[in-house]
Amino acid sequence: MALGVISFALVGMLGLLSVGFTAAKKSTKATNLAAISSQAVAVIRNNTNFTSVGLTALSSTPTNIYFDYSGRMQSSQNSSSYYLCEVRSRSVTAVSSLSGYTVLVMTVSSPIGAADANRTKEVMHATVVR
Repeated sequence: MALGVISFALVGMLGLLSVGFTAAKKSTKATNLAAISSQAVAVIRNNTNFTSVGLTALSSTPTNIYFDYSGRMQSSQNSSSYYLCEVRSRSVTAVSSLSGYTVLVMTVSSPIGAADANRTKEVMHATVVR
Protein backbone atom coordinates (compact mmCIF):
# COMPACT_ATOMS: atom_id res chain seq x y z
CA MET A 1 0.00 0.00 0.00
CA ALA A 2 2.84 2.38 0.81
CA LEU A 3 4.27 1.76 -2.65
CA GLY A 4 0.94 2.79 -4.21
CA VAL A 5 0.82 6.04 -2.23
CA ILE A 6 4.40 6.89 -3.18
CA SER A 7 3.82 6.15 -6.86
CA PHE A 8 0.63 8.26 -6.85
CA ALA A 9 2.53 11.22 -5.37
CA LEU A 10 5.41 10.73 -7.80
CA VAL A 11 3.09 10.80 -10.83
CA GLY A 12 1.55 14.04 -9.56
CA MET A 13 4.95 15.67 -9.12
CA LEU A 14 6.07 14.60 -12.59
CA GLY A 15 2.94 16.23 -14.02
CA LEU A 16 3.83 19.52 -12.34
CA LEU A 17 7.38 19.33 -13.64
CA SER A 18 6.30 20.09 -17.22
CA VAL A 19 4.23 23.04 -16.01
CA GLY A 20 7.30 24.42 -14.23
CA PHE A 21 9.49 24.04 -17.32
CA THR A 22 6.89 25.79 -19.50
CA ALA A 23 6.61 28.69 -17.05
CA ALA A 24 10.41 29.03 -16.87
CA LYS A 25 10.68 29.08 -20.68
CA LYS A 26 7.98 31.79 -21.00
CA SER A 27 9.61 33.86 -18.26
CA THR A 28 13.02 33.67 -19.92
CA LYS A 29 11.56 34.72 -23.27
CA ALA A 30 9.70 37.67 -21.70
CA THR A 31 12.90 38.81 -19.97
CA ASN A 32 14.85 38.57 -23.24
CA LEU A 33 12.17 40.53 -25.13
CA ALA A 34 12.29 43.31 -22.53
CA ALA A 35 16.08 43.51 -22.82
CA ILE A 36 15.89 43.46 -26.63
CA SER A 37 13.36 46.28 -26.79
CA SER A 38 15.40 48.41 -24.39
CA GLN A 39 18.59 47.88 -26.38
CA ALA A 40 16.82 48.50 -29.71
CA VAL A 41 15.50 51.88 -28.51
CA ALA A 42 19.01 52.78 -27.30
CA VAL A 43 20.49 51.88 -30.70
CA ILE A 44 17.91 54.03 -32.50
CA ARG A 45 18.59 56.92 -30.11
CA ASN A 46 22.33 56.73 -30.74
CA ASN A 47 22.11 56.27 -34.51
CA THR A 48 19.42 58.83 -35.38
CA ASN A 49 20.07 61.44 -32.68
CA PHE A 50 16.28 61.60 -32.49
CA THR A 51 15.97 64.03 -35.38
CA SER A 52 12.76 64.09 -37.37
CA VAL A 53 14.67 63.18 -40.52
CA GLY A 54 16.37 60.19 -38.89
CA LEU A 55 13.17 58.86 -37.37
CA THR A 56 11.18 59.40 -40.57
CA ALA A 57 13.75 57.38 -42.53
CA LEU A 58 12.94 54.38 -40.32
CA SER A 59 9.40 54.25 -41.68
CA SER A 60 10.62 53.34 -45.18
CA THR A 61 13.90 51.58 -44.34
CA PRO A 62 13.72 49.52 -41.15
CA THR A 63 16.78 48.84 -39.01
CA ASN A 64 17.60 45.18 -38.32
CA ILE A 65 19.34 44.36 -35.03
CA TYR A 66 20.49 40.84 -34.14
CA PHE A 67 20.62 39.25 -30.68
CA ASP A 68 21.85 35.93 -29.32
CA TYR A 69 19.76 33.44 -27.32
CA SER A 70 20.43 35.34 -24.07
CA GLY A 71 19.28 38.68 -25.51
CA ARG A 72 22.76 40.16 -25.97
CA MET A 73 23.15 42.36 -29.03
CA GLN A 74 25.30 41.10 -31.92
CA SER A 75 27.26 43.42 -34.21
CA SER A 76 25.90 41.52 -37.23
CA GLN A 77 24.11 38.28 -38.05
CA ASN A 78 26.31 35.30 -37.24
CA SER A 79 26.00 31.67 -36.12
CA SER A 80 25.03 32.62 -32.55
CA SER A 81 22.24 35.02 -33.63
CA TYR A 82 18.83 33.83 -32.43
CA TYR A 83 16.57 36.91 -32.40
CA LEU A 84 16.01 39.46 -35.19
CA CYS A 85 14.56 42.82 -34.15
CA GLU A 86 13.21 44.88 -37.05
CA VAL A 87 12.63 48.50 -36.00
CA ARG A 88 10.30 50.81 -37.96
CA SER A 89 8.85 54.17 -37.04
CA ARG A 90 5.41 55.72 -37.35
CA SER A 91 4.56 59.33 -36.70
CA VAL A 92 1.58 60.00 -34.48
CA THR A 93 -0.69 62.35 -36.44
CA ALA A 94 -4.19 61.18 -35.53
CA VAL A 95 -4.08 62.79 -32.08
CA SER A 96 -3.02 66.45 -32.11
CA SER A 97 -1.67 66.35 -28.55
CA LEU A 98 0.78 63.61 -29.61
CA SER A 99 2.06 65.33 -32.75
CA GLY A 100 5.62 65.60 -31.41
CA TYR A 101 5.92 61.88 -30.75
CA THR A 102 7.09 58.96 -32.87
CA VAL A 103 6.13 55.35 -32.30
CA LEU A 104 8.86 52.76 -32.77
CA VAL A 105 7.41 49.43 -33.89
CA MET A 106 9.76 46.57 -33.01
CA THR A 107 9.04 43.15 -34.51
CA VAL A 108 11.15 40.47 -32.82
CA SER A 109 11.26 37.12 -34.60
CA SER A 110 12.99 33.93 -33.51
CA PRO A 111 14.74 31.65 -34.22
CA ILE A 112 16.57 33.23 -37.15
CA GLY A 113 17.63 29.83 -38.49
CA ALA A 114 14.02 28.78 -39.09
CA ALA A 115 12.03 29.57 -42.20
CA ASP A 116 10.11 32.85 -41.93
CA ALA A 117 6.76 31.01 -41.69
CA ASN A 118 8.04 28.98 -38.72
CA ARG A 119 9.37 31.88 -36.65
CA THR A 120 7.52 33.24 -33.65
CA LYS A 121 6.97 36.98 -33.90
CA GLU A 122 6.35 39.45 -31.12
CA VAL A 123 5.47 43.08 -31.83
CA MET A 124 6.36 45.77 -29.30
CA HIS A 125 5.83 49.53 -29.40
CA ALA A 126 7.78 52.37 -27.82
CA THR A 127 6.71 56.01 -27.94
CA VAL A 128 9.55 58.50 -28.17
CA VAL A 129 9.69 62.30 -28.28
CA ARG A 130 11.18 63.78 -31.46
